[in-house]
Amino acid sequence: MDHEHHHNHNPEKIDYTKEYFKFALVLLFILTLTALLVFNTENTFMNWMRGIMGYFFLVFSLFKLFNIKEFADAFSGYDIVAKRIRLYGYVYPFIELALGIFFITNFEPFLTNSITAVVMFVSLIGVLNSFRRKIKCACLGTVINLPLSNITVVEDLGMGLMALLSLLLITINY
Repeated sequence: MDHEHHHNHNPEKIDYTKEYFKFALVLLFILTLTALLVFNTENTFMNWMRGIMGYFFLVFSLFKLFNIKEFADAFSGYDIVAKRIRLYGYVYPFIELALGIFFITNFEPFLTNSITAVVMFVSLIGVLNSFRRKIKCACLGTVINLPLSNITVVEDLGMGLMALLSLLLITINY
């Protein structure tokens, strides 16, 4: 085995405490933006979910766009669509960006939540299929270096379930 190949599979020791702290700051930032959105609108459960989902997608798409090629490379390692259609790894951050804009502007909530549910549950399948492998999570691009983990499962499952709950509430005219 050559040194270069060995180096790529055994990166320098990562300080996961620092990486999880950065992740926590991102979540705090998203919650703060959501609180500001809800402060200027009606304080409802739907507005909280809309804000969390919108800012989540906006912030996470930005991280992916910082180095879209590296994101696409990592994402194709576990996403079931990106494995088959390489272009999807390059398009995915723009899907998240559009969803973020749609949530924040409350554009076609039924359509936005429907697309979100499909995207998140398809992503979840890839995450669950790759969960046991020691690979880097591409969800935060190159900004935060975390392994594919329970956080990734909770993130995809949580966003998918919030989209389904929103669809239910929209349907019953909440």
